[in-house]
Amino acid sequence: MVVFGVKGGYDAAVKIIDTIDLFSHLANFGDIKSLILHPASQMTEEQRIASGLSSDLIRLSIGLEHPATTSSPPSTMPSRGGVKTG
Repeated sequence: MVVFGVKGGYDAAVKIIDTIDLFSHLANFGDIKSLILHPASQMTEEQRIASGLSSDLIRLSIGLEHPATTSSPPSTMPSRGGVKTG
Protein backbone atom coordinates (compact mmCIF):
# COMPACT_ATOMS: atom_id res chain seq x y z
CA MET A 1 0.00 0.00 0.00
CA VAL A 2 1.21 3.50 -0.86
CA VAL A 3 -0.28 6.54 0.86
CA PHE A 4 0.49 10.15 -0.06
CA GLY A 5 -0.95 13.66 -0.05
CA VAL A 6 -1.31 15.96 -3.03
CA LYS A 7 -0.83 19.69 -3.44
CA GLY A 8 -4.16 21.45 -3.79
CA GLY A 9 -6.01 19.60 -1.03
CA TYR A 10 -9.38 17.92 -1.37
CA ASP A 11 -10.22 19.20 -4.87
CA ALA A 12 -6.86 18.16 -6.32
CA ALA A 13 -7.17 14.68 -4.78
CA VAL A 14 -10.67 14.24 -6.25
CA LYS A 15 -9.40 15.35 -9.67
CA ILE A 16 -6.60 12.78 -9.56
CA ILE A 17 -9.00 10.00 -8.55
CA ASP A 18 -11.38 10.99 -11.37
CA THR A 19 -8.53 11.16 -13.91
CA ILE A 20 -6.74 7.87 -13.29
CA ASP A 21 -8.21 4.87 -15.07
CA LEU A 22 -5.36 2.49 -14.32
CA PHE A 23 -6.75 1.59 -10.87
CA SER A 24 -10.24 0.64 -9.69
CA HIS A 25 -11.89 3.37 -7.60
CA LEU A 26 -13.11 1.00 -4.90
CA ALA A 27 -12.37 0.18 -1.28
CA ASN A 28 -12.17 -3.60 -1.46
CA PHE A 29 -9.80 -5.05 1.11
CA GLY A 30 -8.43 -8.47 0.27
CA ASP A 31 -8.88 -7.99 -3.47
CA ILE A 32 -6.10 -8.73 -5.97
CA LYS A 33 -6.95 -5.70 -8.14
CA SER A 34 -5.00 -2.45 -8.03
CA LEU A 35 -7.10 0.14 -6.20
CA ILE A 36 -7.00 3.90 -5.69
CA LEU A 37 -8.98 5.58 -2.95
CA HIS A 38 -9.56 9.08 -1.64
CA PRO A 39 -10.85 8.33 1.88
CA ALA A 40 -12.07 11.89 2.51
CA SER A 41 -14.59 11.51 -0.33
CA GLN A 42 -16.19 8.57 1.42
CA MET A 43 -16.80 10.05 4.87
CA THR A 44 -18.24 13.12 6.48
CA GLU A 45 -15.97 15.96 7.50
CA GLU A 46 -16.55 15.04 11.15
CA GLN A 47 -15.53 11.42 10.50
CA ARG A 48 -12.44 12.55 8.59
CA ILE A 49 -11.31 14.85 11.40
CA ALA A 50 -12.01 12.21 14.08
CA SER A 51 -9.96 9.65 12.16
CA GLY A 52 -7.04 12.04 11.71
CA LEU A 53 -7.00 11.81 7.90
CA SER A 54 -6.04 14.79 5.76
CA SER A 55 -8.38 15.82 2.96
CA ASP A 56 -5.58 15.45 0.37
CA LEU A 57 -4.70 11.83 1.22
CA ILE A 58 -4.74 9.24 -1.58
CA ARG A 59 -4.22 5.53 -1.02
CA LEU A 60 -2.96 3.10 -3.68
CA SER A 61 -3.09 -0.65 -3.24
CA ILE A 62 -1.04 -2.38 -5.91
CA GLY A 63 -2.68 -5.57 -7.16
CA LEU A 64 -1.61 -8.73 -8.89
CA GLU A 65 -3.58 -8.44 -12.13
CA HIS A 66 -1.95 -8.99 -15.51
CA PRO A 67 -0.99 -5.70 -17.28
CA ALA A 68 -3.23 -6.62 -20.22
CA THR A 69 -6.27 -6.45 -17.94
CA THR A 70 -5.75 -2.86 -16.80
CA SER A 71 -7.89 -0.21 -18.43
CA SER A 72 -5.15 2.21 -19.53
CA PRO A 73 -1.37 2.36 -19.81
CA PRO A 74 0.68 4.11 -17.08
CA SER A 75 1.60 6.84 -19.58
CA THR A 76 -1.93 8.25 -19.12
CA MET A 77 -1.34 8.93 -15.43
CA PRO A 78 -0.80 12.56 -14.33
CA SER A 79 2.74 13.81 -13.88
CA ARG A 80 4.31 14.02 -10.44
CA GLY A 81 3.64 17.77 -10.30
CA GLY A 82 0.82 17.49 -7.74
CA VAL A 83 2.43 15.07 -5.30
CA LYS A 84 3.76 16.45 -2.00
CA THR A 85 7.39 15.58 -1.56
CA GLY A 86 8.19 17.03 1.81
